Amino acid sequence: QQNSKRDISESMEVFSVLFRSMERSQAELVDTIQKKQAAAEERAERLIAELELEISELERKRNEMVQFSHSEDHLHLLQKTDRKCDCQTGRNRYLKQSHEKMKQYADVHLDPGTANPWLVLSEDG
Repeated sequence: QQNSKRDISESMEVFSVLFRSMERSQAELVDTIQKKQAAAEERAERLIAELELEISELERKRNEMVQFSHSEDHLHLLQKTDRKCDCQTGRNRYLKQSHEKMKQYADVHLDPGTANPWLVLSEDG
């Protein structure tokens, strides 16, 4: 009877520790999910703001073009057309995409003592 009481007590302790560990893991998981959700929402809000800004700029350009289309002064139309802005928008989009791609890369440091002997390392990378 003494042994079975001790076995029961030990089992209860093991299950208590296991339960606390599961609760801790659950809390960490919930926290991680909430942080990822907040980051995704923040990124979405930034993207929405950028898109709204781009939409308003496009609407402004459209209104200008409508005004120019009613004008008889075609030279004035050509002078006012802002091609630089179109190039700049494309350039900014390309830079942003390149920056996102570069964030995926990481520096790699190889230990010559553990690297494959056929691997050749040089100073110039």
